[in-house]
Amino acid sequence: MTIELTGEDLTIESAVACARDGEDVAVSDEALERVRKARSNLESRIGTGEIIYGVNTGFGASQNEVIDSEDVTTLQTNLIRSNAVCVGDPVEEDEARMMMLLRLNSLLSGSSGVRDHVILKLRDLLNRGFYPHVPRKGSVSASGDLAPLAHIALAMLGEGKAWNGEEWVLSSEVLDSIGVEPLSTDDGETGLEAKEGLALINGTNYITAVATLAVHDAERLLDTADTVGTMTLEAFRGISDPFRAEIHELRNHPGQKEVARRVREGIEGSELVTAAAEADRAQDSYSLRCIPQVHGASRDTVGHVRAVVERELNAVTDNPLVLNQGEGDVVSGGNFHGQPIAFAIDQLSMAIAEIANISERRIFKLTGGEPEGRTDGTTASEDSDELPPFLVEDPGLNCGFMMPHVTAAALVSENKTLVHPSSTDSIPTSDNQEDHVSMGANGANHLVEVLDNVETVLAIELFASYTALDYRTDSPGKKASEIVDTLEETVEPLTEDRLMQEDFVSLRSLVRTGEIE
Repeated sequence: MTIELTGEDLTIESAVACARDGEDVAVSDEALERVRKARSNLESRIGTGEIIYGVNTGFGASQNEVIDSEDVTTLQTNLIRSNAVCVGDPVEEDEARMMMLLRLNSLLSGSSGVRDHVILKLRDLLNRGFYPHVPRKGSVSASGDLAPLAHIALAMLGEGKAWNGEEWVLSSEVLDSIGVEPLSTDDGETGLEAKEGLALINGTNYITAVATLAVHDAERLLDTADTVGTMTLEAFRGISDPFRAEIHELRNHPGQKEVARRVREGIEGSELVTAAAEADRAQDSYSLRCIPQVHGASRDTVGHVRAVVERELNAVTDNPLVLNQGEGDVVSGGNFHGQPIAFAIDQLSMAIAEIANISERRIFKLTGGEPEGRTDGTTASEDSDELPPFLVEDPGLNCGFMMPHVTAAALVSENKTLVHPSSTDSIPTSDNQEDHVSMGANGANHLVEVLDNVETVLAIELFASYTALDYRTDSPGKKASEIVDTLEETVEPLTEDRLMQEDFVSLRSLVRTGEIE
């Protein structure tokens, strides 16, 4: 499948298909015509001597420095070199490709004033698997994600680094190997024409790239969390009454109702769950009883973030802009400011971190044996169907899930630090010209870590609930039965102490790829 870009209708699903799955992209003829009109408009204004910010002036606090016409192209190349100052580990390939895709889609609005040469170069690089080196840290996400995007532009010029399949090398080597020439001026020299350097880097495409992939992954993770939580409910012989549809209709939150429905479907046919009237306790603890309320609130928050992100996928976040589809005035504004996405990223981090919070509580319960409040008078030694402490035979001789729970607790605690909202911070930059910034990139970097931690915590709960179900002689519902069948092909239940690193890796892979939904 080839994804046609118009600058107006990119979705999260199609963006992920390109960035992560390698689908090719094409550019619509209508969008290219807008691009050409905007470029013609801009060039005519430059030809009359009109002073335009970032075209024939300096940048930021140097905005009042007028640049001679013969230095305009040098200005743009200097901008890329001077802004490529990110540090740290490089972003993942799907993140780099997503940044390129989103920058291309934004330029197709016909509001940025670039040549179609730049558009077609980005298209070709995406379709030939170009992976530029972009260090993760160094953006305040207003004025746009200047620094990370500058590393992509630098690689397009052949001056940065790119991945050759084995290691990072000069991007010029990779460009040559895939048959793509570096970006060039109208004279055929390597470089950029007026406005193009600024147009390539003045946008929110790093934070939006991370947010786009995170929304896609978070939605899959929420389905996984519902399934894993349902397995733990069954492992505890949980009470089914809290999941009745009538309860959730009375509160009427869509996410809550959806989670309750998924749990009801998951426990269908179960011999383990029981009605309250038949249970040996009055009610279950919150981490079981309130799965719909907690998971559902996260689900609704992710839905809100999805709407914000999909608007931003087709947003124009450059500056200055050629108005009226390339035929109007050239005006400076502030669409590059990352605040809308910065808020959404922080909300997404909190929503997903909460999934790990409640998961850790369920892991803790599983390590304690039978649920609190047991009233039938039996003991573990009298009941072969009992859950042993730490879910392992011969506790004391074996530690079982004691330390996996510690790992989960450590990750949950780390998340509590990571979800401190970056979007409420601001440090003025550029001699106070850029006196309020979104800090969305910091939030995006934290979001990547939060998602990674939550995947691991859910994998640990999955392992624990799978092991707990192995102690039960009664059959679980249809969903847990399906998951147990899947897991039996991958990992053995824990019966005595062993190295569990490979188990975690295998289970993390199942969680990450959405096979536990």
